[in-house]
Amino acid sequence: MTHRPWWLDAIVAVLLWLVVLILSAGLRWTDDVSRVTALAVTLQVLPLAIRRKYPLLMLLLVAAGCLIQVAALFTVLPSQIAVPLAVYSAATHGSRFASWLGLGLGLLGAVIATIVYAPVARTDLLQSVVIFCALAVIVGLSWLVGEMTRHRREMVATLNARAERLERENQVERELAAADERNRVAREMHDIVAHSLSVMIAQADGGRYGIDSHPDLAKQSLETIASTGRGALTEMRTLLGILRQDDDEAALRPAPTLADIPDLLRNAEQSGLKVEFQEEHLRDSSSRHSLPAGSQLTLYRATQEGLTNVIKHAGPAASARVIIRWGVDGVRLIVRDNGRGGLTASTDSLGQGLRGVRERVEHFGGTVFAGPDLAGGFRLEVLVPYARLNS
Repeated sequence: MTHRPWWLDAIVAVLLWLVVLILSAGLRWTDDVSRVTALAVTLQVLPLAIRRKYPLLMLLLVAAGCLIQVAALFTVLPSQIAVPLAVYSAATHGSRFASWLGLGLGLLGAVIATIVYAPVARTDLLQSVVIFCALAVIVGLSWLVGEMTRHRREMVATLNARAERLERENQVERELAAADERNRVAREMHDIVAHSLSVMIAQADGGRYGIDSHPDLAKQSLETIASTGRGALTEMRTLLGILRQDDDEAALRPAPTLADIPDLLRNAEQSGLKVEFQEEHLRDSSSRHSLPAGSQLTLYRATQEGLTNVIKHAGPAASARVIIRWGVDGVRLIVRDNGRGGLTASTDSLGQGLRGVRERVEHFGGTVFAGPDLAGGFRLEVLVPYARLNS
């Protein structure tokens, strides 16, 4: 909301002061009273220059000028036009105290002016009442217009503040949504790239060492690398197609589900990792069909991350066991290795992958454990409850 600069009020007040001073000079300019007239005019008009910045001080100065006029001059001055302006300014720009004080002083001035300046006030009561009512109406209307102006200005300021607050909240929501989308894309890309590169690196190392003594195994390693690379490329195209929303075939391609886990295990076995898979049903197997796609993708990515960590950290002699247990409260996924490799993975070294798994699972109200297994090796255990899934 724009505000009029203070110097514009000052210019108007000075011009008005000069005009009123010239008009008042013809009344009392030939004796000592002229100096009192000039003082009264000055106190009544010039304070209007500060009516926006210091409305209470302006009101008191105008009242002082009126008091000097009543006490020393006993005549009406043109400068009294400043009284309704002062009442209006106090109501518009001042505090609640200044507003009510301006109304009170204005009505008091109307009473005093009726008694002092109306010659018939002492003899004709009805005419005095009429004069007072006229002056009171001028003061009251000035105060009312000032109050309405204040109310409108405050309402506009409130609406502007509300609009700015909503804009800030919308900006924060957009930033949070963008951050959430970046995290989601980062999880997807990590799950796709990390697993595929781990398999490809393991196969490349195996093929490099066996290219002379076992050319058939080296050829199989190259085929596995090619197959894994094509699969990763397909998944990346799917992800990028969904983000761009201009590749219908990629956008419509379904995300991996629990049914794709056997293929995931076969790819891990092709990299040289021995994998044992076990599925246990503690409730009706139809529960699988009640899982939404997002939940099945979460379990699939958790399995992928677990196998990736075994390949990366458990060493060439390691084997893995994958268990999917359909329990009473939820689906539990367990990926553990036998701990026979060169190094056992730790929660500190797994980094982004486990954070992505934890974020996915907690989104569905589940829990994640990743750490050393009591039987040896490393264990990743994920539980996704049915209640949250079905809701």
